[in-house]
This record gives sequence, C-alpha cells and structure tokens, in this order.
Amino acid sequence: MILVTLDTVTMMLTQISSTARTISLAKDVVGKEVIDDSGFKAGRVRDLAVRFLDGKVEIAGVVVHNRFVPWNVVKSFGIDLYLNTRWFALGCQPIPGDAILVCQNLLGERILDAHGRHVGHVDDIGLTWDATEHALRFEHVLTGPYLSIGISQGSQQIPWSHVIGIKNKPRAIVVKRLN
Repeated sequence: MILVTLDTVTMMLTQISSTARTISLAKDVVGKEVIDDSGFKAGRVRDLAVRFLDGKVEIAGVVVHNRFVPWNVVKSFGIDLYLNTRWFALGCQPIPGDAILVCQNLLGERILDAHGRHVGHVDDIGLTWDATEHALRFEHVLTGPYLSIGISQGSQQIPWSHVIGIKNKPRAIVVKRLN
C-alpha cells in the first residue's frame, strides 16, 4: 500500500499548473470549478472577459453564474480556478464596458481577411497559461472542422499575431493574409 500525503498531492498539482502550456478556451477554461480562499465552491466559469489594447489581449476576468470576477483576484489556474479572496466579498461587479465576452461574442463568429473576405469561423481559441507570470495569453484562433470533444481534424491554427483586430458590426475577427 502506498500512502500519499495531501502536501505531496498539492505539490504535484502545483508543479503541473506552474508550467506554461497551451490550453483550449472551450475545453479547458469554460466549465472549470471556481473555488474561493475559504474552499467555497462558487460555481463554474461560463465565459472569459477580455480587452483588446494596442493589438494585445488583456484578460479582464471570468464570468461565474452572472457575476464578473476580475482577473486580479485569481490566485491560481490548474485543475480548478482558485481565488485569493472570499466569493461573497467580491460583491456584484459589472463587466468592464470595453471588455468582450469571448464565448458569447467570438466563438462561432466569422474570420475575415484584411480585404473583408470570409476565410472561416472561430471554432475555439488556443490559450497559454503561464503560472510563473500569472498570465493567460491568446496563442491562436482555431478554424475548420473541429469536434466538440476537443479533437481537431483538418483544422487550421491562425497565430494570434496574425489577428489585426475585432470588427463589431457584423462581429468578426480580422486577420492578416494567411499565405
């Protein structure tokens, strides 16, 4: 019989979550359990709120139930998403006016090239979590045949560096020439 202490398990999970790794927005972020610093399970992530500033993406926070949780209260991001404060101390905070809810407003939307030609739809967004910098970064847009179970076949990854911006009406991601 092998006995493993809680400290050993915590250390192993910390090592797993401390390495930079690419994750899927739809598969790995949405639905993640949110736990406050007292151990209270507040619910699951429903969406990710982002801001686009000077061509870069800044994570504003997450939406749990219908409440906005600012990214600066997220302590760690691994198997679950842990907060560095109590859930009930957060109160009801509005989603920042300049933020975009990624699942609600980007997944399924069109991808246009710089000339306005339709080149695909946003099936998912690849992110990188780096626990040492406490940063969640956009890596690529996934377009093409994409199965809901997270297996891509014949899909195309468009590097985030090729994204020029977000068009509001009609909503679309605009990218540089792909070839």
